Parts: sequence; C-alpha cells; structure tokens
Amino acid sequence: MSRFAVRTGDLSAHNLDPNQTISAIESATDILTDILGTMKVIPVIGNNDLQHNYCIPEGPYAWYSQLADIWGH
Repeated sequence: MSRFAVRTGDLSAHNLDPNQTISAIESATDILTDILGTMKVIPVIGNNDLQHNYCIPEGPYAWYSQLADIWGH
C-alpha cells in the first residue's frame, strides 16, 4: 500500500508579491517534510498562488523553476 499526502494550494492571499507566495509555499513544504518524513507529498498550485489573475503564464517563467527546486526535496 502506498501512502501519500496531497498538499493543496492557496497558501497565499490574492495579489501578493511572487516572492511572498514562494516563501509561503516553501514554509508549508518544509513543515510537511518535517512532520511526514519520507511520506510522498504531492503538491498542488492553487488559484491564489498564481500571479497574473489566476492564469498560468506561458513559456519560461522563473517561478516554475523555484517551485521545482522547493518541491524537489
């Protein structure tokens, strides 16, 4: 049996600076990692986590790389 947790999005308020949003996501990820240990955590981006009026930007976007780095550990 596989065990996993889903970390739902919407960790930030509307219209926050992208760095504040990344900070909130990183903090939540660190807390869950500390609590759950090696259990797989599947992260989800919520609509409040996105910039640009809830739309996922096209093309290369540094924010995606930051998320990948955070969620990669």
